[in-house]
This record gives sequence, C-alpha cells and structure tokens, in this order.
Amino acid sequence: MNAAQIHLMTVHIPVLGMPVTALLMAIAVWKKSDLLWSVGVWFLFGVTLLGGIAYLSGPAAYEVLDEWNFLPWVEGPEETKGLIEDHAAVAKGVYFTSLIPAVMALAQFIRVLGGDSWPKWMKITLPVLLILLSVGFAYTAHLGGMIRHPEIYRSAPLLDLS
Repeated sequence: MNAAQIHLMTVHIPVLGMPVTALLMAIAVWKKSDLLWSVGVWFLFGVTLLGGIAYLSGPAAYEVLDEWNFLPWVEGPEETKGLIEDHAAVAKGVYFTSLIPAVMALAQFIRVLGGDSWPKWMKITLPVLLILLSVGFAYTAHLGGMIRHPEIYRSAPLLDLS
C-alpha cells in the first residue's frame, strides 16, 4: 500500500465523520444523554486522529502521483499544481483548526475522569464548531476532487481562492 492509497482511504473519514459527530453530539445535548455525548467525544477523537493521518499522507500521495506521472493535467501542469496547492493550503487550515475542539474535549474529558461534569457551554460550543468544520472538510474534499476529477473542475467554482 502506498501513500496515495492511504490518503484516499483516510480523507473520507473527517469529511463524513465530522458532521456525524456533530449530529451525535447535538442529539446527546437535546436528549440529555451522557452516554451519547461520550460516544460523540470518542468519535471526535477518532475522526481527528484519522484526519491527521489523511493530512500527513497528502504530501507523500502527491509524490507518488508525480513520480509515477499520474498527475492529470486539467488545463496544464501549472493549473494542476495550483489546484494541489489550494487543496493543501485549505486542508492545513481546516485540519489544524479541527485540533481546537479536539483539545478542548480532551482537556475536559480528563477533568470528567476526575469527577467533574461537562459544562453546558462546551456541550453547545462543540457541536457548533464541528458543524463549521464539516463545511471546511467538505470544501477541502471538493478541492481534492478537482485534482482527479475534471468533471468537478469544469463546474462553477464554489470559492475562488485567487
């Protein structure tokens, strides 16, 4: 298995996992379910960890495609490299932003193990942050899809980064 395969397998986890986690946590707050909240927190830890693998495998995945001459030239080499750079920049921002709610949850989780409870402000804040991050991960996936799927590239751009 090479880095491109690892990247392709793991990139879908945060794209799909973050909104599922947000929904799970929102339902836990609505139903006042500590068990569901705990499951959501563990989902958050897992999604963040696998998102890290996806992020870290990105440069090596690019190297595999470049070395094997598998990079599609959408409108030419410079255009494709621009798409890759946009994808990498957005991925970096979104992934490192996703560490904020994960670290918040981890810090409070450690306190909960010591007998504290989850504060109400955090039970409201975390699902909202995860919904916002879901949009970021979806946009990152859109940019990644443009690299390999010309049918996406030719459609109207969601956001012009230039």
